[in-house]
Amino acid sequence: MHWLLEPSALQALQHARRFATPEARTQWDARQAAELREQGSAGGLPRNMTVAGSTAEIRVEGILTKRPDFFAMFFGGGNTTYTSIRAALSIAESNPQIRDVVLFVDSPGGSADGLIDTLEAIAAFRTGSGKKLRVRAENAQSAAYGIAAAGGNIEASGRGALFGSVGTAIAYFVDEHIVELTNTDSPDKRPDLTTPEGKAVVVKFLDQVNAEFVRCIAQGRGVDVKTVSEDYGRGASMAAPEAKRLGLIDKIATTAPRAVPSNKGKTMSEEQTDNRAAIDAAVQQGVAQERDRVKAHLAMGEGCGDLKIALDAIRSGAVMTLEVNALYLAAGMNRKDRGNRQTESNTAEAALQGVDAAPTAPVADLGDKVVAVFEKEKSHVRHAK
Repeated sequence: MHWLLEPSALQALQHARRFATPEARTQWDARQAAELREQGSAGGLPRNMTVAGSTAEIRVEGILTKRPDFFAMFFGGGNTTYTSIRAALSIAESNPQIRDVVLFVDSPGGSADGLIDTLEAIAAFRTGSGKKLRVRAENAQSAAYGIAAAGGNIEASGRGALFGSVGTAIAYFVDEHIVELTNTDSPDKRPDLTTPEGKAVVVKFLDQVNAEFVRCIAQGRGVDVKTVSEDYGRGASMAAPEAKRLGLIDKIATTAPRAVPSNKGKTMSEEQTDNRAAIDAAVQQGVAQERDRVKAHLAMGEGCGDLKIALDAIRSGAVMTLEVNALYLAAGMNRKDRGNRQTESNTAEAALQGVDAAPTAPVADLGDKVVAVFEKEKSHVRHAK
């Protein structure tokens, strides 16, 4: 998969994909199916969308993917799908009560697959919906910066907000024991990544993907492609003041409050209704986030075979930090090692008894049986004397 993702997030995600246990994948498949059946939050809205009065907020958080992704959700600080962003825009456009849309971006980026369609959907909403669209961002890097740029005017939430990392990357794990061959006329289908020529083939494709990405950013920011390629950090990340100096953003917020609908000209009952809606939306968002946190820990606990880690994390309010992830991974590997040892023990016992092995069925410890056999032989020897 090709990524437009901040480097440290990409490294964590690739590490998780490489070492996560098959059990964790199985648990996620079942939970993902259930999530897709639910699909929406209260009121039929996508879970990344809330509405308060005439203002809709669409949250773009965590790693961005085309479909819900186990590793992005649990190891990347959350997961927003491109599909949910486009669905929220469609709802906002069709709802006459919604007049303003805020894209709130807090993401290190995501996959290339599905991104360009989403950038074009944002651009179409911005120019054709007749509704006001603006962006507020805490962290908008790589693919997430593309989404922010497509939204038009960008306001950083504070001076510490991060922007940039404009570029396309892919990580490969090269196994020296795997040899891949192609037909004579298609050598670039499986390039040898240990050679400069092979790497050049991959870079050439990344350049094509990145050209589309840069084109969308330039269109959203109202600048030319050369400006984005040369003046937007050349793949580097930067804090809000530098991003503003270079033209990546337009404004840095000086106050903490988030945008809320204006109450000017409204009656007291109308103001109370809007306030109630804002409170309900905040509660709904908190409930969804807590549900995701609990489900994440339960899935990982079940997957690695150690629910105690999950229950302790749930009780303590812990989120999916690298330290907690390490505990799950270690438990999963220990479980796998124990399973391998048990399989070897079962196989040895079956060979000793002259029957076929049953590797998956746990049996009594082989060590005790071997000792019993030796004791029996010693007894025969004593009686023979």
